[in-house]
Amino acid sequence: MRKIFLLSVLLHATYISGAQNIPVFFERAKSDVSSIPDSTKYIYKLDAPPAKLEKKQPALQPTGWTNDFEHILTVEQVVYLDSLIGNFENETSVEIAVVTLDTSVVDKTGFEAFVKNLSNEWAVGKKSLHNGIVIGISAGLKKIRIQNGYGIEPKLSDKETKRIIDEIMIPEFRKAGYFEGIEKTILAIISKLKP
Repeated sequence: MRKIFLLSVLLHATYISGAQNIPVFFERAKSDVSSIPDSTKYIYKLDAPPAKLEKKQPALQPTGWTNDFEHILTVEQVVYLDSLIGNFENETSVEIAVVTLDTSVVDKTGFEAFVKNLSNEWAVGKKSLHNGIVIGISAGLKKIRIQNGYGIEPKLSDKETKRIIDEIMIPEFRKAGYFEGIEKTILAIISKLKP
């Protein structure tokens, strides 16, 4: 009986001390909201330390031309896309990397910068030609970014990239046709860049 009493006291003490270690993001913080002129965006300033609120960019390692960290593609689809991109790279030396990102890796506000940093970190494209393209996708965040290297921009402008996203990717993604959207995007980029 005495052992049960000591065990219950120990468990109770552990529960109380564990409850005091609540992370900052669970606490209510005073917020100061201010509007940015000529914009629909707002800035939120919280009392909590910023390091606790921001997601740190994890070190993702490429697994091939197609990197499905969000698991929205089948293995067969990844193999097909890898071969499509690999054949195009062999013909033209243009490197295309596809990366899908889970919401645990990046948030909406950091998505654009994350994809840009990833393209630099992975060194997509030949160094002297700057001919790399990174297609960043997060179905969970409903975000897409196509990051072109400087050597690609004369042939595939940001305006054309936006058109590909708006007219090809988004309609397919709305139907949950992630593979179809990615495949059609790659084919559109290949047809634009093929000599």
